[in-house]
Amino acid sequence: MFGRTWYELAPGAFRVRNSTDLVEAYNKISSDSFICDPDKFDQYIKKLSNYFVWGLHSGSYMLVSKRGHEESVQNIVLGLARFLERMR
Repeated sequence: MFGRTWYELAPGAFRVRNSTDLVEAYNKISSDSFICDPDKFDQYIKKLSNYFVWGLHSGSYMLVSKRGHEESVQNIVLGLARFLERMR
């Protein structure tokens, strides 16, 4: 992947910031020892999804989002409250 994404630390994901990262990712992926385990990826995403907060995204996504500003604010507040409860 290029840039920052919510799944950048998932097993089998490679963050590419520059040409060196690209070459390193390619070398790892094309090696005989590389295995991308879809079950591990799915487990990671499922665990991570416990912390998702659905809301209005910035930039061009705002034009296609079906969530309004008010719903997004409510979701963010509830998401933060749930997170803080878990931290107790």
